[in-house]
Amino acid sequence: PTPQISARVERSLAPLRAKGTGQRWWSSRENLRLVARALKMEHFAVLDGFLPEEVCQELEDGARHAKPEMVRGATGAAAKVQGGTDLAKVLNQPSRGDVVKFSDDGQMPGCQDFLRDLDALVDGLKSCEDTAPKLRCVDWANGAMFAIYP
Repeated sequence: PTPQISARVERSLAPLRAKGTGQRWWSSRENLRLVARALKMEHFAVLDGFLPEEVCQELEDGARHAKPEMVRGATGAAAKVQGGTDLAKVLNQPSRGDVVKFSDDGQMPGCQDFLRDLDALVDGLKSCEDTAPKLRCVDWANGAMFAIYP
């Protein structure tokens, strides 16, 4: 990015960096407003410390434990959209090294906490002027996808 864009992004996100401590630090009205403003102005926001460390560790352990069950590339919803031979081409490309597993039932370790907090974030952002219009038809998160990249 140009120096101007970097400076603008830094101004938008700096207030969030100062707030990112404690469990669910992002859930206060003021912090949700800051996240919403960053999303509106920069189209992204970084929420360091979004999840407690123990949940992050559960998610990591779950992904490592599930690795033998993971399959290469896009599956799940992508399989329904692409289907047949097109999907087989994507999945079997030798350049594709990622392996994935979906937790549509939320039973992978850490998923329930992750999805609960993600839903709470989305619900909070739905009440913010800067993000409410874009989230008016969003109700909850989809199942989590675990991915391991080489």
